[in-house]
Amino acid sequence: MLWSGNLIHDQTEHITSVICLPLESVGRSSQHAVDWTCVVVGFTSGQVRFYTENGSLMVSELFHEEPVVSLKCHSYRPSSFPGEVEYCEEFIITYLSAVVHLDGFALFQTLRGCRSHLARGLPLVLAKGMQVPTPSGHGSATLRGPLENFV
Repeated sequence: MLWSGNLIHDQTEHITSVICLPLESVGRSSQHAVDWTCVVVGFTSGQVRFYTENGSLMVSELFHEEPVVSLKCHSYRPSSFPGEVEYCEEFIITYLSAVVHLDGFALFQTLRGCRSHLARGLPLVLAKGMQVPTPSGHGSATLRGPLENFV
């Protein structure tokens, strides 16, 4: 993937973390083929922004007002033997004094809806806490996750 452009919305913020999420379409999941890639960028402002592979902004969310330290994704992994922990899909945003966990399935559905919305040529303007369209076009979802503060 190659992209060139400016992701900075405010000259006082800087990129602190980037992760690429290769995503499968629901109908193609049995083939385990990557359908598209979401680029997630964390900033010194605390903003986390989700972009399509061509740089179109899908979601921008301020989960905590500190610089983003890291972004991490855990894919689903079933247990291999009895007693082993089964891992769920989740997206983790780490700040200096807090951690935010997003449910991976809900995040994927939200991103899929945003991408579909953009593909139809419809404008997608999102602000903090704003609801985003679901893939079916009916209803909406938000990207709020539990915030765990460090003591």
